[in-house]
Amino acid sequence: MKRIIIQIIIFLGIIGSFSCDQSDIWGNGNNPLDKTPPFLSSVVSLSNTSVEVTFSEDVDESSAEEVSNYTIPDLAVLSAERNVADNSIVTLTTSSQEVQEYTITVANVEDLNSNIIGSPNSMVFTGKPLLPEVVDVVSISNTDVKITFSKELEQTSAETAANYSITDIASVVLDVNNADQHYSDKTIVYLTTDAQSGVSYSLSVINVQDNSGNMIDPDNSFSFAGNGDIAPEVRSVIATSNTSIRVVYSEDVEQATGRSIL
Repeated sequence: MKRIIIQIIIFLGIIGSFSCDQSDIWGNGNNPLDKTPPFLSSVVSLSNTSVEVTFSEDVDESSAEEVSNYTIPDLAVLSAERNVADNSIVTLTTSSQEVQEYTITVANVEDLNSNIIGSPNSMVFTGKPLLPEVVDVVSISNTDVKITFSKELEQTSAETAANYSITDIASVVLDVNNADQHYSDKTIVYLTTDAQSGVSYSLSVINVQDNSGNMIDPDNSFSFAGNGDIAPEVRSVIATSNTSIRVVYSEDVEQATGRSIL
């Protein structure tokens, strides 16, 4: 917000002055004396599909969010949203970027006093790659977890057990003992864990990269339900008579299957 100084002048000179925000005088930040057009201050790629555009001053919401006012050869601009807290920033959603230089040109964006963007209105920025992401996690047994990623992974990082962290809702760690990448589908990794409980777990992944060396964003987590089902085990077998034996299992068993004779 610009600040101005108002000076009260009489024939003999200045007798007083004060400063204030221009909105205190003209309201809504509009200043009819402002004839300076906005211009581009910076443009940076935030992710594979997001670009942050910063102007030299606050810009009008309607013109700033008009998608057709932004042109990026080789990229489609899908949406534009002015920052709520800082009205000089606009975030663009784009089609998937490559790691290359792009040139953005902005037209018809106005400041709060209807001044149309001036020079510079064109800047170069470098696109960001598509990073691997976790798209699905499922417990397939009491000690096995299957992870599906968005891209094929580099084997060494994918099979490093220390790159995977699992905790339950009480922040108790479930140890990951081994990690194996699928033999043909390189987007899948199987984890061998300690025995799970039938509770919700949170998986975090670090240092895993795709075949181009793009590292997964370390700020990630994915929830899944633990598999608390463990097959019953025979604990003991005792002969109770000449014609009967007593079998003790590790847990209660279903009556029909417990009476089945193979």
